[in-house]
Amino acid sequence: MLKKLSVVTLLLIVTIGCRGRSSSPVAPSSQSSAEAALAAVEVNGTIDGISSDGIIVGGRSIRVRPDTQISFGNTPLAFTDLLVGMSVRTSNRDEGGVLTASRIDVDRMPSSASSPSPSPSPAPSPSPSPSPSPSPSPSPSPSPSPSPSPSPSPSPSPSPSPSPAPSPSPSPSPSPSPSPAPSPTPVPNPVTVSGTVSGLSGACPLLTFSTSGSNVTTSPATQYSGTTCASLKQGDSVQVQGTYGAGGTVVADQVTKR
Repeated sequence: MLKKLSVVTLLLIVTIGCRGRSSSPVAPSSQSSAEAALAAVEVNGTIDGISSDGIIVGGRSIRVRPDTQISFGNTPLAFTDLLVGMSVRTSNRDEGGVLTASRIDVDRMPSSASSPSPSPSPAPSPSPSPSPSPSPSPSPSPSPSPSPSPSPSPSPSPSPSPSPAPSPSPSPSPSPSPSPAPSPTPVPNPVTVSGTVSGLSGACPLLTFSTSGSNVTTSPATQYSGTTCASLKQGDSVQVQGTYGAGGTVVADQVTKR
Protein backbone atom coordinates (compact mmCIF):
# COMPACT_ATOMS: atom_id res chain seq x y z
CA MET A 1 0.00 0.00 0.00
CA LEU A 2 2.81 2.44 0.84
CA LYS A 3 4.58 1.61 -2.39
CA LYS A 4 1.49 2.45 -4.45
CA LEU A 5 1.14 5.80 -2.67
CA SER A 6 4.81 6.60 -3.34
CA VAL A 7 4.45 5.83 -7.05
CA VAL A 8 1.33 8.02 -7.35
CA THR A 9 3.06 10.90 -5.53
CA LEU A 10 6.09 10.64 -7.84
CA LEU A 11 3.86 10.75 -10.95
CA LEU A 12 2.11 13.87 -9.65
CA ILE A 13 5.43 15.64 -9.05
CA VAL A 14 6.69 14.79 -12.58
CA THR A 15 3.39 15.98 -14.18
CA ILE A 16 3.45 19.33 -12.31
CA GLY A 17 7.10 19.90 -13.33
CA CYS A 18 6.35 19.28 -17.05
CA ARG A 19 3.44 21.70 -16.97
CA GLY A 20 5.60 24.37 -15.37
CA ARG A 21 8.21 24.01 -18.14
CA SER A 22 5.61 24.18 -20.96
CA SER A 23 4.14 27.45 -19.60
CA SER A 24 7.50 29.30 -19.60
CA PRO A 25 7.43 32.54 -21.71
CA VAL A 26 8.54 32.32 -25.36
CA ALA A 27 10.93 34.92 -26.77
CA PRO A 28 9.15 37.35 -29.14
CA SER A 29 9.81 36.79 -32.83
CA SER A 30 11.53 39.32 -35.02
CA GLN A 31 8.48 39.57 -37.34
CA SER A 32 7.08 42.64 -35.57
CA SER A 33 10.37 44.54 -35.98
CA ALA A 34 10.45 43.68 -39.72
CA GLU A 35 6.88 44.88 -40.16
CA ALA A 36 7.71 48.12 -38.34
CA ALA A 37 10.63 48.70 -40.75
CA LEU A 38 8.26 48.33 -43.74
CA ALA A 39 5.56 50.63 -42.29
CA ALA A 40 4.26 53.23 -44.77
CA VAL A 41 5.64 56.78 -44.45
CA GLU A 42 3.32 59.49 -45.79
CA VAL A 43 4.79 62.70 -47.25
CA ASN A 44 2.31 65.32 -48.50
CA GLY A 45 2.91 68.69 -50.13
CA THR A 46 3.95 70.36 -53.40
CA ILE A 47 6.49 68.95 -55.88
CA ASP A 48 9.53 71.27 -55.62
CA GLY A 49 11.71 69.44 -58.15
CA ILE A 50 11.94 66.41 -60.44
CA SER A 51 15.05 64.27 -61.01
CA SER A 52 15.68 61.38 -63.37
CA ASP A 53 14.42 58.76 -60.86
CA GLY A 54 12.31 60.64 -58.32
CA ILE A 55 10.70 63.82 -56.98
CA ILE A 56 11.31 66.31 -54.15
CA VAL A 57 8.34 67.02 -51.86
CA GLY A 58 8.70 69.37 -48.89
CA GLY A 59 12.50 69.16 -49.12
CA ARG A 60 12.51 65.30 -48.97
CA SER A 61 13.74 63.18 -51.86
CA ILE A 62 11.39 60.34 -52.86
CA ARG A 63 12.42 57.62 -55.31
CA VAL A 64 9.81 56.62 -57.94
CA ARG A 65 10.01 53.05 -59.27
CA PRO A 66 8.35 51.56 -62.38
CA ASP A 67 5.77 49.77 -60.18
CA THR A 68 4.79 52.99 -58.30
CA GLN A 69 1.06 53.69 -58.74
CA ILE A 70 0.45 57.32 -59.86
CA SER A 71 -3.07 58.73 -60.40
CA PHE A 72 -5.01 62.00 -60.64
CA GLY A 73 -8.51 61.12 -59.38
CA ASN A 74 -9.53 58.10 -61.47
CA THR A 75 -7.00 58.84 -64.22
CA PRO A 76 -3.70 56.88 -64.10
CA LEU A 77 -0.55 58.90 -64.81
CA ALA A 78 3.04 58.12 -65.79
CA PHE A 79 6.18 59.44 -64.09
CA THR A 80 6.74 61.76 -67.07
CA ASP A 81 3.33 63.38 -66.40
CA LEU A 82 4.47 64.75 -63.00
CA LEU A 83 5.12 68.51 -63.02
CA VAL A 84 6.71 70.99 -60.63
CA GLY A 85 3.97 72.70 -58.58
CA MET A 86 1.61 69.70 -58.36
CA SER A 87 0.00 69.09 -54.94
CA VAL A 88 0.50 65.38 -54.09
CA ARG A 89 0.01 62.79 -51.33
CA THR A 90 2.65 60.03 -51.25
CA SER A 91 2.81 56.70 -49.45
CA ASN A 92 6.41 55.45 -49.13
CA ARG A 93 8.59 52.63 -47.77
CA ASP A 94 11.97 53.14 -46.11
CA GLU A 95 14.34 50.91 -48.12
CA GLY A 96 17.83 51.19 -46.69
CA GLY A 97 17.36 54.81 -45.65
CA VAL A 98 15.84 55.84 -49.02
CA LEU A 99 12.13 56.73 -49.21
CA THR A 100 10.59 54.75 -52.10
CA ALA A 101 7.06 55.65 -53.24
CA SER A 102 4.52 52.85 -53.51
CA ARG A 103 1.67 55.27 -54.40
CA ILE A 104 1.38 58.93 -55.48
CA ASP A 105 -2.03 60.68 -55.56
CA VAL A 106 -2.15 64.05 -57.38
CA ASP A 107 -4.66 66.39 -55.67
CA ARG A 108 -4.17 69.53 -57.76
CA MET A 109 -2.54 70.45 -61.06
CA PRO A 110 -0.31 73.55 -61.24
CA SER A 111 -1.93 76.70 -62.63
CA SER A 112 0.34 76.64 -65.68
CA ALA A 113 -1.06 73.20 -66.69
CA SER A 114 -4.77 74.00 -66.15
CA SER A 115 -4.75 77.36 -67.94
CA PRO A 116 -1.69 77.76 -70.15
CA SER A 117 -0.82 81.39 -70.71
CA PRO A 118 1.84 81.51 -73.48
CA SER A 119 0.38 83.36 -76.50
CA PRO A 120 1.79 83.37 -80.04
CA SER A 121 3.58 86.51 -81.16
CA PRO A 122 1.35 88.84 -83.24
CA ALA A 123 1.91 88.74 -86.98
CA PRO A 124 3.29 92.01 -88.35
CA SER A 125 0.56 94.06 -90.01
CA PRO A 126 1.33 95.14 -93.57
CA SER A 127 1.90 98.86 -93.97
CA PRO A 128 -1.01 100.50 -95.80
CA SER A 129 -0.22 101.77 -99.28
CA PRO A 130 -0.88 105.51 -99.65
CA SER A 131 -3.88 106.38 -101.74
CA PRO A 132 -3.08 108.27 -104.98
CA SER A 133 -3.68 111.99 -104.84
CA PRO A 134 -6.70 113.03 -106.92
CA SER A 135 -5.86 114.79 -110.15
CA PRO A 136 -7.19 118.36 -110.33
CA SER A 137 -10.03 118.92 -112.77
CA PRO A 138 -9.15 121.16 -115.74
CA SER A 139 -10.29 124.73 -115.44
CA PRO A 140 -13.15 125.64 -117.82
CA SER A 141 -12.20 127.51 -120.97
CA PRO A 142 -13.37 131.17 -121.02
CA SER A 143 -16.17 131.83 -123.46
CA PRO A 144 -15.34 134.42 -126.14
CA SER A 145 -16.87 137.83 -125.60
CA PRO A 146 -19.35 138.86 -128.36
CA SER A 147 -18.09 141.50 -130.76
CA PRO A 148 -20.14 144.73 -130.93
CA SER A 149 -22.33 145.18 -133.95
CA PRO A 150 -21.16 148.06 -136.22
CA SER A 151 -23.21 151.27 -136.09
CA PRO A 152 -24.64 152.43 -139.46
CA SER A 153 -22.73 155.25 -141.05
CA PRO A 154 -24.54 158.01 -142.93
CA SER A 155 -22.40 157.47 -145.92
CA PRO A 156 -23.22 154.62 -148.19
CA SER A 157 -19.80 153.18 -147.58
CA PRO A 158 -19.88 149.50 -146.65
CA SER A 159 -19.41 148.67 -142.98
CA PRO A 160 -16.18 146.85 -142.10
CA SER A 161 -16.53 143.17 -141.30
CA PRO A 162 -15.60 142.28 -137.68
CA SER A 163 -12.44 140.28 -137.14
CA PRO A 164 -13.01 136.81 -135.54
CA ALA A 165 -12.01 136.52 -131.86
CA PRO A 166 -9.14 134.06 -131.23
CA SER A 167 -10.19 130.82 -129.48
CA PRO A 168 -8.40 130.24 -126.16
CA SER A 169 -6.04 127.26 -125.97
CA PRO A 170 -7.08 124.58 -123.40
CA SER A 171 -4.93 124.40 -120.25
CA PRO A 172 -3.00 121.07 -119.90
CA SER A 173 -4.23 118.71 -117.14
CA PRO A 174 -1.52 117.76 -114.56
CA SER A 175 -0.36 114.13 -114.58
CA PRO A 176 -0.98 112.14 -111.32
CA SER A 177 2.02 111.61 -109.02
CA PRO A 178 3.30 107.98 -108.84
CA SER A 179 2.32 105.95 -105.75
CA PRO A 180 5.23 104.88 -103.46
CA ALA A 181 5.98 101.16 -103.37
CA PRO A 182 4.72 99.36 -100.18
CA SER A 183 7.35 98.54 -97.55
CA PRO A 184 8.36 94.84 -97.48
CA THR A 185 6.99 92.61 -94.69
CA PRO A 186 9.71 91.92 -92.08
CA VAL A 187 11.06 88.35 -92.11
CA PRO A 188 11.35 86.61 -88.65
CA ASN A 189 14.94 86.04 -87.56
CA PRO A 190 15.65 82.29 -87.10
CA VAL A 191 17.48 81.25 -83.91
CA THR A 192 19.05 77.99 -82.66
CA VAL A 193 19.81 77.25 -78.98
CA SER A 194 21.23 74.08 -77.41
CA GLY A 195 21.49 72.94 -73.81
CA THR A 196 19.81 71.08 -70.94
CA VAL A 197 16.08 71.36 -70.20
CA SER A 198 15.34 73.08 -66.86
CA GLY A 199 12.28 74.67 -65.26
CA LEU A 200 9.93 72.51 -67.36
CA SER A 201 6.27 73.42 -66.83
CA GLY A 202 2.96 73.50 -68.69
CA ALA A 203 1.03 70.74 -70.46
CA CYS A 204 1.28 69.39 -74.01
CA PRO A 205 1.27 70.92 -76.54
CA LEU A 206 2.02 74.19 -74.66
CA LEU A 207 5.28 73.77 -72.69
CA THR A 208 7.66 76.31 -71.19
CA PHE A 209 11.30 75.61 -70.23
CA SER A 210 14.76 77.17 -70.18
CA THR A 211 17.95 76.10 -71.93
CA SER A 212 21.32 77.89 -72.18
CA GLY A 213 19.78 81.00 -70.56
CA SER A 214 16.94 81.30 -73.13
CA ASN A 215 13.23 80.92 -72.36
CA VAL A 216 11.53 78.54 -74.81
CA THR A 217 7.82 77.97 -75.51
CA THR A 218 6.23 75.27 -77.66
CA SER A 219 3.00 75.34 -79.67
CA PRO A 220 0.76 72.83 -81.51
CA ALA A 221 2.94 73.46 -84.62
CA THR A 222 6.19 72.43 -82.85
CA GLN A 223 7.81 69.27 -84.28
CA TYR A 224 9.91 66.82 -82.22
CA SER A 225 12.85 64.59 -83.21
CA GLY A 226 14.24 61.87 -80.95
CA THR A 227 11.54 62.59 -78.35
CA THR A 228 7.89 63.60 -78.00
CA CYS A 229 6.08 66.40 -76.22
CA ALA A 230 4.85 63.98 -73.50
CA SER A 231 8.28 62.34 -72.95
CA LEU A 232 10.30 65.58 -72.73
CA LYS A 233 11.62 65.90 -69.17
CA GLN A 234 14.02 67.74 -66.88
CA GLY A 235 17.70 67.24 -67.71
CA ASP A 236 17.20 66.25 -71.39
CA SER A 237 19.87 67.63 -73.74
CA VAL A 238 18.07 69.31 -76.64
CA GLN A 239 18.59 71.60 -79.63
CA VAL A 240 15.78 74.10 -80.30
CA GLN A 241 15.21 75.83 -83.65
CA GLY A 242 12.68 78.65 -83.84
CA THR A 243 12.18 82.40 -83.94
CA TYR A 244 12.19 85.19 -81.38
CA GLY A 245 8.76 86.11 -80.05
CA ALA A 246 7.46 88.73 -77.63
CA GLY A 247 9.82 89.60 -74.76
CA GLY A 248 12.77 87.72 -76.35
CA THR A 249 11.14 84.28 -75.85
CA VAL A 250 12.13 81.62 -78.42
CA VAL A 251 9.03 80.13 -80.10
CA ALA A 252 10.13 76.56 -80.96
CA ASP A 253 9.56 75.20 -84.47
CA GLN A 254 11.72 72.06 -83.94
CA VAL A 255 12.90 70.35 -80.71
CA THR A 256 15.60 67.68 -81.23
CA LYS A 257 16.82 65.43 -78.38
CA ARG A 258 20.56 64.85 -78.63
